[in-house]
Amino acid sequence: MVDGFDETVTDEFIQFIRDFSIKSMPRIEEVLNRYPDKDIRVVRNYQDVERLVEKFENYKGDGANE
Repeated sequence: MVDGFDETVTDEFIQFIRDFSIKSMPRIEEVLNRYPDKDIRVVRNYQDVERLVEKFENYKGDGANE
């Protein structure tokens, strides 16, 4: 476990990762399929996770502005 890494992952974030990964990150999709308990901690490249979180926040922001 990584200090400060939130273990809880919302269904909304999981869906965002699935949608995003279909376009550009099939490796994350494979991980999510392999671990159906939705444990995102199996993703070892935390830079990828940080980018996904940033994109998710932007995505949520864009949706709120429409």
